[in-house]
Amino acid sequence: MNEALTKKLLDDFPRLFRDRNESAMQRGFECGDGWFDLIYKLAQDIEAVARESGLSSDSTDWPKCRQVKAKMGSLRFVIFAVQGQSEMNERISEFRTVVLNQSLSICEYCDTTEITPLTQSKPSQKNINAQLKPYAKLMGC
Repeated sequence: MNEALTKKLLDDFPRLFRDRNESAMQRGFECGDGWFDLIYKLAQDIEAVARESGLSSDSTDWPKCRQVKAKMGSLRFVIFAVQGQSEMNERISEFRTVVLNQSLSICEYCDTTEITPLTQSKPSQKNINAQLKPYAKLMGC
């Protein structure tokens, strides 16, 4: 992800993305810019459910992201579970599943949902994986 989008996420959600040097987040957001909106909305939802669960943002129990990456053509958002907050953890898990499924139909690089395969046949909704990144322009990105 580019520096400007990375900075926006880190500035808007400093508690969620805290202690980055102690996890895989030290490598940054390991995905393309096309999934920025998905990540931003997920971060908003995670923080909202944390507040609804009665946590304050300065609590040590505030959710903490461990990794955000592309894997097998989908967005993976890894977060530490919070002990004693099973309902909150379950809701966060549901949000993550929704985003993972949405990412399968959004291009990781340009956020289009109209991906044309190289064969010129009508596309099924799928994502461009990392191996196809050099061909993204040919595929309509």
